Amino acid sequence: VKIYIDSPVQYETIGIIEASAEVGFSTQKAQDKVINKLKSQAAEIGANGVLLITSGTQSNGMAGFYSNGIFYAATSDNIVAQGKAIYVIQE
Repeated sequence: VKIYIDSPVQYETIGIIEASAEVGFSTQKAQDKVINKLKSQAAEIGANGVLLITSGTQSNGMAGFYSNGIFYAATSDNIVAQGKAIYVIQE
């Protein structure tokens, strides 16, 4: 399954797919997970390509706690992407 940013010359849309992954220590690793999830979902429904529609970062909010009068906080972000699962006839 191939990822497309621009539309191929001729293709059929099979469906819309979405994926997300939590950003841990590496944004790149999360992006790789999202791309692999999109490819896997597309393959499961018979697509040979994914045309990306949107991608970005989504914040899950902030969590924190007080300790000795100091507030410690951390945010949790997800990499998210949506695409069209497509069957490419001509690139």
